[in-house]
Amino acid sequence: MKRLLIICMMTCGFIISSCHQDEDSLFAEAAIVLQGETDIVLDRVQGTVSLTNLNTTQVFTVSSFEGNIARASILRGSYAILVEGTAQYHDASGKTYIRMFRASTDYVGLEKEGHNEAMLNIIWM
Repeated sequence: MKRLLIICMMTCGFIISSCHQDEDSLFAEAAIVLQGETDIVLDRVQGTVSLTNLNTTQVFTVSSFEGNIARASILRGSYAILVEGTAQYHDASGKTYIRMFRASTDYVGLEKEGHNEAMLNIIWM
């Protein structure tokens, strides 16, 4: 009887532990950070960020910026990123400029479940 009780308890323990459900989030938060030269400070950016998933070719588009950062909720994976727009910045002397720019990368991994960050250098047009 004691032996049967131990076997039942072990069986119940296995059943309960095997019912654990793992949840992997498909989505991730991505922050696309634009960087200029070392002697300038980006004040405002207006433009469009296109994130193309390299596996599915699905395109996510974002057009709202917080300073020089655009944030998006995307599927986890590998992406090509293209950013085009206009930036207002000032240099060390305090003089303000407004110029068109482009920034891109052919590959960036945005696979982490939490926060992902991609740093892109601006190319002035």
